[in-house]
Amino acid sequence: MRMTIVTAGLALTASLAGAQVSETLPLEVRPFIGASIPTGSQRDLFDDELLVGAQVALGVTERFQAIATFAWVGGTANYPVSEDGVDIYQYDFGAELDLRGAEVMMPRFTPFIGAGLGGRSYRYASNDLSDNACFSAYGAVGAEFRLYTATFRAEARDNVFCYESPLGTGQSRTRNDVTLAIGLGLSIF
Repeated sequence: MRMTIVTAGLALTASLAGAQVSETLPLEVRPFIGASIPTGSQRDLFDDELLVGAQVALGVTERFQAIATFAWVGGTANYPVSEDGVDIYQYDFGAELDLRGAEVMMPRFTPFIGAGLGGRSYRYASNDLSDNACFSAYGAVGAEFRLYTATFRAEARDNVFCYESPLGTGQSRTRNDVTLAIGLGLSIF
């Protein structure tokens, strides 16, 4: 009887110890800070600006995660009728795949790729410019350094989106910008 209890206790202890070092992190919150860098004709209307935001990542498999991201850029709109402030909000859903090779021990360095779809909204401080929103898509590359339940991350995104003129002309064009961000990932459980 004692041998059965001891064996069961050792088996339970071993399984709990294995669970504590599991690399599957089902839910992670990732605050970040970086820069929004307009490209092409978008650069004529907006300058490089500070970007802040957060992601929530849900582990689907050990190497694949579903991502929800919200980011804010506070800047200045460079229009002839107004050079007032503008709040730019980006919100999207995507997926991320880590590109690590064979299983490794902690700590670990892992490159990743990602892609997603969402939207972008512009809220202008000037009454001469109309607020608007439109669809967006992104592709991302980056790397993370994980130490148990904490992660330091660096990510570059190429954002493609439709942009409607706030001057009331009804024109919509495809535009582009790049975001560079660093952040911290914290595993919830």
